[in-house]
Amino acid sequence: MSSRYLITKDSEIIEDVQLFLAYRSQQVEFQFPPTIENDSRRVNWKTDNIPGRDPIAVYESNSARELTLKIEYIVEDPSVENNGQIWSIGKIKQQINLLKGYFTGVVGAPAREGGSFVAAGSMTAYFWHTRITGTSGWSVRIGNVSTSYKGPQIGGGGDSHPLKTTLNVDIATVSFGTPENPEAYWDGLKPFPEYEDLWF
Repeated sequence: MSSRYLITKDSEIIEDVQLFLAYRSQQVEFQFPPTIENDSRRVNWKTDNIPGRDPIAVYESNSARELTLKIEYIVEDPSVENNGQIWSIGKIKQQINLLKGYFTGVVGAPAREGGSFVAAGSMTAYFWHTRITGTSGWSVRIGNVSTSYKGPQIGGGGDSHPLKTTLNVDIATVSFGTPENPEAYWDGLKPFPEYEDLWF
């Protein structure tokens, strides 16, 4: 659902960003195009010290691709018409709950009927952010969701909320194709990406 504050270019970009959470068979909705704040991979080395020389290093493994996604929401004034689409307190709270619920809501989650994602109770998520990530969505896991609030309280009584909400979401790639058999909670994992998938 677009915001009245979006410029045309942002409206186009937001269509090319997807974060689908399998535990609820639901996609996070963005008010503004989220930004990738960090994007990294690393190699894990086993090192041994040698007197008078640089340590020797033996390759052990590589990390997942780790990303930090910044998502922002601003409560909109319901008195200003926007084709019936308003980013209300309730709408924003739904997105926050969807992301934070990932950590506790995976048990007994409903399966999605039809479509490409089949993941009852799965901790798998699927993420795609324009060409920063690759040519299509890939399976990821969520490591952390940090929420901060700014601005005055909007609304009144028990139905009030800060004007601005910022979520920083740590995401890491996860895929099948390892000697170990993934646990049942990791349904729907995609294979390790090929170079042409541009997910490196």
